[in-house]
Amino acid sequence: QFEEGLWVPQTRFNYTFDALGRTIETILERYDPGATVFYPQIRTQSFPRGNSLNQVDSVFTYNWSDSQQGWELSIGQRNRFNAQNQLIETETAIAFSGQSFRNRDLNYYDANGNQTRIENYIFLNGLYMQVGFTVQVFENNLLRSSSRYAPVPPADSVPLSRTLITY
Repeated sequence: QFEEGLWVPQTRFNYTFDALGRTIETILERYDPGATVFYPQIRTQSFPRGNSLNQVDSVFTYNWSDSQQGWELSIGQRNRFNAQNQLIETETAIAFSGQSFRNRDLNYYDANGNQTRIENYIFLNGLYMQVGFTVQVFENNLLRSSSRYAPVPPADSVPLSRTLITY
């Protein structure tokens, strides 16, 4: 930030890369101009999938705890892939204000490898409950429409939105 003719730092990012050039850790620090010191704020760790440049097995985000003088996990995400390297499941855990929230997304593919359905679940009372799903329609391997639904017990659903794509 430019103040009184000088540039004063506000934050800085520290990156760690692996041998393939993938970012595996990012740390955000905030600057305290009174103490002229940077203090840790947020840390993200990424665990890439094998030699993939864009798939990750898991990602964890931490917030710095002044009281604990250490990193506390705030968001964790684990991904599971099938033999074709398609993402089939994502589990996410979020810690917020002393509470924990979990959700799960399941992905389904057609014979051409197109992602045709995404189911969304939340964890309540010891069980995963479906809270929605998306159906995607492909034509010649191009996404043509995406429709979002909310489940209505016992075995029905209500459409929420639909996107049509033209090329």
